[in-house]
Amino acid sequence: MDSDKISIKDRGFLYGDGFFTTLRISNRAPSFWLLHWQRITECCSVLGIDTPSEEYILRCLKHEAEENDMPCDCGARITITRGEGGRGYQVPLEQHVNVIISVFPIPEDYAEFKKQGMNVGVAERRLGTVMPELRGLKTLNRLEQVMLKMELGDKPCFNDLIVLDTDQKVVEATAGNVFCRWGTNWRTPSLRNSGIRGVIREHILSQRPDFECVEFNLDDLQQADEIVITNSLLEVVSVRTLNANNLNGFTQRSLYDLGSW
Repeated sequence: MDSDKISIKDRGFLYGDGFFTTLRISNRAPSFWLLHWQRITECCSVLGIDTPSEEYILRCLKHEAEENDMPCDCGARITITRGEGGRGYQVPLEQHVNVIISVFPIPEDYAEFKKQGMNVGVAERRLGTVMPELRGLKTLNRLEQVMLKMELGDKPCFNDLIVLDTDQKVVEATAGNVFCRWGTNWRTPSLRNSGIRGVIREHILSQRPDFECVEFNLDDLQQADEIVITNSLLEVVSVRTLNANNLNGFTQRSLYDLGSW
């Protein structure tokens, strides 16, 4: 949007009718942009939202970073809504899509997490099953994650929480995907019923086709030799403890040595 205001009639505000992607800007360029753009086009296709111009989005990203005097490395969020119109839930015949871009500094504690690892617990709340068409998409309907972050706030001894679904299968962390190693075998939750297909998860799976997407439960997780959490801002951070128990295989991992994991 060219304005810093959004209408109270915007469908993203009223119904969560839209989606977003969060990315890292490194050396003033969006990291893993191709995967973020693929997410944008996929979400637009599934939700039936007109796809904005890629050139326009990139131009707005650059402008926002410069206008807000951001450092060379910062974070950004691209939110896309269907705009105004329609009767109730019914979508309008003519769309006026809104693109909202915000930029922000990378949280200070992220650098420490990458050096020291994370202390991770297990959430008491569970994720339910998502409508099949919406599985894996980062829509604006994120109340589950808000509730999980509230729970994390009540557990200051943990930096993050592993989240299970109602079938007691491991899904993800509160704001990231999970990869686990048993021996020489790496696996990540299949996200069959819920969860977000994160950009870094997609990158890792594209580079390491030997990594398996499977279902596993908490008992399996507790037997893992190594656990890492991924998202676009952290990229990769290793888990040092799970429920206050040290992981024997704690290793500082990086996307740059992905081939040697």
